[in-house]
Amino acid sequence: MFTFKHLDPRHPGDPREDERDLENLLDAVQPGWRDVLVKRQYLPRIESVGALPTAKNGGFTGRPSPRVPGLADLYLAGDWVGPEGFLVDASMASAHRVAQLVLSQTKAGTVLAH
Repeated sequence: MFTFKHLDPRHPGDPREDERDLENLLDAVQPGWRDVLVKRQYLPRIESVGALPTAKNGGFTGRPSPRVPGLADLYLAGDWVGPEGFLVDASMASAHRVAQLVLSQTKAGTVLAH
């Protein structure tokens, strides 16, 4: 189980207060969670989404492709790459597309061995 609190990066607030808010949420929805806690990791300043697909930039289809134009054998994968969703959905979709591209080049004999 995890909780998160999306913060405005322009007004980061107090990390201790944010942690208390998250603990209070868990107390309300999952009483007794502390008794069964196995691992705890608090990341007060991690970014959840680095770039939003805006209409001005073409929405999801305006995001970069896994293939880097002009640079052979360099590919991108991540939550901001390709037209498929956010976070893990986009990361897995772009990684899958990169694997397809590498395999197609391998079959065509165009990938250089380094």
